[in-house]
Amino acid sequence: MPLATSAKAATQVWIPGSVVWDNTAPNWDTGQWISGNDAIFDVGTGIVTIGPLGVEASSILFNSSAALTGGNLTLPSGATLNAASGEVATIQSNILGSAGLIV
Repeated sequence: MPLATSAKAATQVWIPGSVVWDNTAPNWDTGQWISGNDAIFDVGTGIVTIGPLGVEASSILFNSSAALTGGNLTLPSGATLNAASGEVATIQSNILGSAGLIV
């Protein structure tokens, strides 16, 4: 029996002007959000409302100041939150997970 391997999460970049982050809206450079991927928020992001069912991300990078609000944000083991130098990331959503958080 082959050993299970863990695949590296893909990276998705937010499309500026989008508003709702959920698993159905095509607000990412690759289309719809795929749960567990890495998220990058660039210039023009602004305020992003997480949908009522919440989302899961392996990492989030804010290359520009932005805010997350609304539904739950789930971060799995080893998840990271980063903001580029001089940028401010505001998270006004519940952050869920069971293995700690590296900021």
